[in-house]
Amino acid sequence: MALESEIREWIRNAQAEYNRYSRIVDDCNKKIDRLKPVYKALGDIKKNFNNERRSTVNAIQEQSSWRGEKNTDFQEHGSELDDICSSYYNRLDMAQDTVNRKIGELEAKKLELIPIMGRIWGQIERWWVEIQNITN
Repeated sequence: MALESEIREWIRNAQAEYNRYSRIVDDCNKKIDRLKPVYKALGDIKKNFNNERRSTVNAIQEQSSWRGEKNTDFQEHGSELDDICSSYYNRLDMAQDTVNRKIGELEAKKLELIPIMGRIWGQIERWWVEIQNITN
C-alpha cells in the first residue's frame, strides 16, 4: 500500500499531465475557431468567382456573331482568360481543402485527447479516495 505522500505526488503529476492535455485541447479549439471562418470565406469566394466566371464565358461565347480576325483574337484571349480563371479557382479550391484538412486534424487531435483526459481524471479521483481511506 502506498503512503499518502506518494499518492499526493501521483495526483500532482497526473494533474500536471491533465492540464497539459487541456491546454492542447484549448489551443485546438482556438485554432479551429479561427480556421472555420476562413474555410467559409474561401467557399463564398469560390462560389462568387465561379458565378462571375460563368458570366465571362457566356459573354465570350455570345460574341460568335463576330467574324474574321477580331473574332479569332477575341476567342483566343477569352480562352486564355478562362484558363487563368480556372487555375485561380483550382488554387482557391486547394486552399479551402488545406484549411478543411487542418480543421479535421485539430478535431481529431481533440477527440484523441479527451478520453485520455477522462482516464487521468478518473485515476485522480480513485487516488483521492485512497487518501481519504488512509486518513480516516
